[in-house]
Amino acid sequence: MSYIYNKISRIFFLSILFAFATIIGFAQDIVTVDDYFDKISQAYGKISDYKAEITITQDKTVMKGVIFYKNPNFIRIEFSDPRGQIINVDGEKLIIYLPDQSVILQQELPKRSKASLDMLANSQGLNYLRNNYKSAFVVGPDAVPLDEGSAEKVIKVKFQWRASAEGYREIEASFRTDGLIRRMIGTTVANTVVQFDFVNMKINQGILEEKFRYNPPPTAYSHDNFLFEGSD
Repeated sequence: MSYIYNKISRIFFLSILFAFATIIGFAQDIVTVDDYFDKISQAYGKISDYKAEITITQDKTVMKGVIFYKNPNFIRIEFSDPRGQIINVDGEKLIIYLPDQSVILQQELPKRSKASLDMLANSQGLNYLRNNYKSAFVVGPDAVPLDEGSAEKVIKVKFQWRASAEGYREIEASFRTDGLIRRMIGTTVANTVVQFDFVNMKINQGILEEKFRYNPPPTAYSHDNFLFEGSD
């Protein structure tokens, strides 16, 4: 079960990260990464919510579903593979439902953790990356193929940690030419690579908070505060 916990916690962290990363774009007339971040700062706050198809790949494991995000810290992933699996964050609690094992993982998000979520999901997220990671274009500010031989073009930025305290020592982000996130790849301390792909992203759909009110099946076994002890 610890493997599942670690895997889910990594997915959860990157999902939060992607919540603010969706607005990193606007590569036109950009020469340096600092210019890139300046453009981000100007654009921040324009996205209130989004919906996208998501694929999560780790080693030979591939998970697929639909992700919903609402500012400032609401996230929901409804998986089609594994079918029925749910990750839901309502701003105060993280709930993960694993139907194959009939298990519910619940984590209260105390004030200090909620503040951390806020930091990653709004304008403070930009400062988080800027302060904790060194950044550089992988190739340059111009669009390049997403994969070798691919007709799809993206702008790639690499983030490398400044200190070993960060959960991911390296993050590579690929942004579409319209500024929306297309792919993110995180490499952990143990060299575990987790790749997130986003397609069919729809911005500012007017998603209601009710979407993130999730009640898991009452018959499943519940494991509370599986990441850390909850507190007020």
